[in-house]
Order: sequence, then structure tokens, then C-alpha cells
Amino acid sequence: YYIGIFNMLCEKLLLNATILTKDGKQEPHQAIAIDQGYISWSGPESQLPEHFRQKAKTIEHCEEKLVSPGLIDC
Repeated sequence: YYIGIFNMLCEKLLLNATILTKDGKQEPHQAIAIDQGYISWSGPESQLPEHFRQKAKTIEHCEEKLVSPGLIDC
């Protein structure tokens, strides 16, 4: 059953983050949408669907911050 990304919620939105990828690369100007502790969307901020900005309860600007999504209890 596919509900599509436009039905996804967003509790927290991280903007302008530099993401550390699983292969160790740093990708600047990224966005991450988080809902109920799970990543619901990630990618270039320029491609962020507008509804995530509209639905976000919290927006955090991550300039000069390195984010490593999915790294849990290491």
C-alpha cells in the first residue's frame, strides 16, 4: 500500500545540513525530514517537497553542522 510522500508528516526538519554518507562522503546543502524518530525524506534542500516545510513542527538550520543520518547508538 503506497501512500506517497505528500501524506508523510514532519515533526522536525533539518535544513542546510552537511550529510555524512555511508561511504564517508560529505554532501553539503542537504535537508532531512524526521517524523516519529524516523527519516521520512532526505536529499538536496533544493529538491525538498514544499509540504515538509509547511508541516514541520520544528525547523533547525544546520549551517556548519555535520549530520550522520541513521547512525544509532554507536
